[in-house]
Amino acid sequence: MSDTGEIAAQGVLQTGDTRTFREAPLNLVVNNGSSVQVTIYGKLQRARGPGRATWFVDQR
Repeated sequence: MSDTGEIAAQGVLQTGDTRTFREAPLNLVVNNGSSVQVTIYGKLQRARGPGRATWFVDQR
C-alpha cells in the first residue's frame, strides 16, 4: 500500500515470480512471510516466520 492508501498490487505470486515497486514510502504486506524473499534498496531483508508479515519502505 502506498502512502496515499491505494493498493499498488494484489494477488498470488508463483514460485520464481517477482514484483518491483518504484514508489516510496510503501508498506508491503504478505499473507505468509516465510514464503517470500524481500529486497529493499538492494539489501535482502531478514526472513519472517509463517503468517502475515509487513515491511515498510522509507523514501530515500
